[in-house]
Amino acid sequence: MRADARENRQALIGAARRMLAERGADVSMRSVAAAAGVGIGTLYRHFPNRDDLLTAVVGSMVDDITRVIESHETGWASPEDAEATWRSCAHELAGLRLAAIGENVIVLAPQEGEVWKATAPLRGRLTDAYSSLLARAADAGLVDAALAPWRFHLGLAAIARPLPGGFEARFDDLAPGQSTWLVDTFLNGLRP
Repeated sequence: MRADARENRQALIGAARRMLAERGADVSMRSVAAAAGVGIGTLYRHFPNRDDLLTAVVGSMVDDITRVIESHETGWASPEDAEATWRSCAHELAGLRLAAIGENVIVLAPQEGEVWKATAPLRGRLTDAYSSLLARAADAGLVDAALAPWRFHLGLAAIARPLPGGFEARFDDLAPGQSTWLVDTFLNGLRP
């Protein structure tokens, strides 16, 4: 794939992610193309239909999650290091703010639909990455060994979900560090 085509593809995926998070499931393909700065024909060359675009969005999300988890594969040698690595990883994962995007993808791509089927390998990659992370955390005594990857993923996503209507910006005025506190509270609650 040519460099400009690769850039256009990434711009389209990025625009779709932002728009799904900000505007919800009603985002049109035309508005995604406009937000990416490309024509509608370019969008359809890369993604012949909405399902193809949604599958790429899910792939992008899984890539980001696995990248964060893989970047925290070291640093588990001592209890202090393990604690710091675990918290750092969880905070970075929460910082991805993927809940709103995921929710809107699910609205557009029901279970057992084409996107659900196409993303099965991606869900497998995600489960494997989380299983590896949670095994290290369990070995360090930070979580129960029975903690399921999807329970962790969905719990973290729920507490890291952006609030609507600009309230998020007021969080720090009312309670500085609220987002960090929520993630830390969640992690503390996972301890065996």
